Amino acid sequence: MHASRRWLALLGAGVVAASTFAVVGPAAAASPTNTKLTTSTPAIGVGGTAKLKAVVKPVSGTSKPTGTVTFREGTVTVGTADLALVGTVQTAKLDLTALTAGNHTFVATYNGSTDFTSSTSLSITIAVGKTATTTTASSSTPAPGPGQDVKLKAVVKQTSGTAKPTGSVTFKEGTTTLGTAALVLVGTTETAKLTIPGGLPLGKHTITASYAGSSAFEASTSTVDVTVAKAASLSTLTVTPSTTTPGKSTIAVALTAVAPATGVPSGTVTFVVDTQAPQVFALNAVGKAQFTATFPTGSTHTVSVSYAGDSVFNASTASKTFTS
Repeated sequence: MHASRRWLALLGAGVVAASTFAVVGPAAAASPTNTKLTTSTPAIGVGGTAKLKAVVKPVSGTSKPTGTVTFREGTVTVGTADLALVGTVQTAKLDLTALTAGNHTFVATYNGSTDFTSSTSLSITIAVGKTATTTTASSSTPAPGPGQDVKLKAVVKQTSGTAKPTGSVTFKEGTTTLGTAALVLVGTTETAKLTIPGGLPLGKHTITASYAGSSAFEASTSTVDVTVAKAASLSTLTVTPSTTTPGKSTIAVALTAVAPATGVPSGTVTFVVDTQAPQVFALNAVGKAQFTATFPTGSTHTVSVSYAGDSVFNASTASKTFTS
């Protein structure tokens, strides 16, 4: 080939090669983004719902980022949510319902896409406090007699939310612990019940029911008054004529406790027959006293008895008219 023609051929090939390289340019760079994390629940109780919201925007331009946002507490991932258009901005939301008491600090990271770079928000803190409670103490035996069992009850309720308190309630009189009972669900409320066998001493007793609280619920207390008064007594008077001696009768009285009180009255009783001088007798171990007297046959008489009472039982009286 002629030298000039060969040079022209090479020159043409170079032009083609140069043109081919010129059409291959660098890939378009992903657009930077900005992620902002907020919450509408900066303070909640244990068992409440913590609401996290991340908004992802491009730093420039009108195109909107797509993809997912990961929410973390420290290095622990607590959830991931897809971006969705809310109004005019791409938003990811996450609800958390199992946070323990204390402060929880979160960040949100947009995971990026082909067209947008990832970005991480500033941190926010949600304070989770124990849920407050109320304790209501009561007694189904507010005025028991001596020796009667005392029945106590405490109902513990949360002041917010649907989670119910757990744990136990301690019943005390002053510094003396009467007993502790676990909370159990009765109907729709958490309830602790305690029975004090044999009751309490005479007098007024102010009893405090203290809910100890738990990792999720605050403690609370309540009081109830139980007044133990002397029990009512019943004097039953009988007159039994002798079957062998005309005009002779046995006059007896039996003292018993009036329900719901139990026990046997003790002490003394005073008998009066007509206008005769009073006669005083001690009650025996089963609450009885008696004496015999002789009257003219066919005569009518009135006998009365007065029980003086003791440390447990109130006084009582009875009377009876009889014919000898």
